[in-house]
Amino acid sequence: MTATTADGVAQPFGWPERTQRRVVLALLGLYVLGFCALWPNALLVSDETHYVGQAIVFARGEATQEVRQVLEGTRVRQPASTYPVGTSAVQAPFVKLGGWRLAALPSLFAIAGTVLVLLKWLAEIDRPPIFALLPLLFIGTLVQGRLAMSDALTALISSLTFWLFSRGERGGRFAWVGSGFFAGLSAVFRDPTPLLYAPLFAGTLVRRERKAWQLVAGGVLGVSIRLITAKLLFGAALFLRMGGALSFGAIPANVPLYAFILICAFPLGLPSLFLHRSQRKPELILGVLAMIVVYLLFPLPHEASGLVRDVVLHARYCTALVPLFAFTLAEWIPRWIAGRERLRRTVTIGAVMAAVVLILSVHIFLYTWGKTLERIRQAIYSTTPEGSVLLINPTATAKFLSEAFGHRDRINRPNMTPDAVAQFVSKHEPVYAVFVDRTETEFRRQDAADNTTFLQALQGRCQVDALHDAQESAIERVRIARISHCDASP
Repeated sequence: MTATTADGVAQPFGWPERTQRRVVLALLGLYVLGFCALWPNALLVSDETHYVGQAIVFARGEATQEVRQVLEGTRVRQPASTYPVGTSAVQAPFVKLGGWRLAALPSLFAIAGTVLVLLKWLAEIDRPPIFALLPLLFIGTLVQGRLAMSDALTALISSLTFWLFSRGERGGRFAWVGSGFFAGLSAVFRDPTPLLYAPLFAGTLVRRERKAWQLVAGGVLGVSIRLITAKLLFGAALFLRMGGALSFGAIPANVPLYAFILICAFPLGLPSLFLHRSQRKPELILGVLAMIVVYLLFPLPHEASGLVRDVVLHARYCTALVPLFAFTLAEWIPRWIAGRERLRRTVTIGAVMAAVVLILSVHIFLYTWGKTLERIRQAIYSTTPEGSVLLINPTATAKFLSEAFGHRDRINRPNMTPDAVAQFVSKHEPVYAVFVDRTETEFRRQDAADNTTFLQALQGRCQVDALHDAQESAIERVRIARISHCDASP
């Protein structure tokens, strides 16, 4: 992956290289300071509850937890999450030490590690250090550094993979073993990521490069960890969480989203992939296309979140591309504007100012949003008894429910009928309807209307006592009702 030309690199890019490194480190310090000053105060997205839930199980020294199947009247043992186990395994020591509030720390460390690895890599290949700023400019890594999910860790794993591959090209004795290992290990954090590296590694075999065996050996070792953990936890070594969900019908809706993310959210990231010069450019292009095609085939609930949240939430799937785009941008941009020192300085200053604005905005917005979500969570757990059965609308309410806050069994309203709920209550115990009504999209408004319709149907057969009804934000209303004394007859 070494560049084939050094055009435009001999001159300082806007500022002297030492100044660039100091600026990058200062901005990383600002990001860390913002995290610590505005510490994550809620689990913001439903995926976090899955990762943290499994981390809690691991922290207890177990692999599975007992789950009550409410309507069937049975209990089964199963994992708390069907995501690859790497993220929860990394989070487990932090959760054991300080509970769910420390679960996002590995993500913060991963963002810091990504920036530091990029600084090291760019220095080794004589590229401007300022391009190590990309993780602090891309909304995917900026947001994921505050969330207890896999995507910041994926960025770090990707950085180590590409850096060690580059080092191996330049004579590092066993660097390709490490590169192969981290490429294989990436599957322990997110399923499709190894596709990004497969063409790069395959190219070394096609060229019959002497050390290609190191990539194979390291890759086999890394992938074996994924296979073993999947077999132990899910019962199948080749278990894929997203394997059955891919659909060609998802492509038309996904193409504009990913085009925006890859061209705009990554400033000129995708164009730089095609315009940079390196010996392995075809393999890099194939790797990016292979990974992106998988996500283009993955149906996303675009109608549920709105455009802005859609971009922010789904940029996380592209965090593995951060180090690669840092490399391609650091080769192409200096060559493209070679000899135009004023433009170089403008680009550098603009990137730094944008990073400052984005860092502060992300910390402030997510912390403020977290306070609202924390109020909702407290309302749910203070109103419903420990161990009670909750009837929920999962697309809006599930992210507030986690073993980290207390034990609640749940049944999902879309999979139920009022008659089934009434039958259960008449024979067993009260149920607490917990509905978070959101209004920002038509999908959410329809979900809220379905909640109301369901409650109205129950009121004719059950005693429905309203326990909580509050507008927690401009788009979120929380309703909690106790359903009891139902008539079993339809």
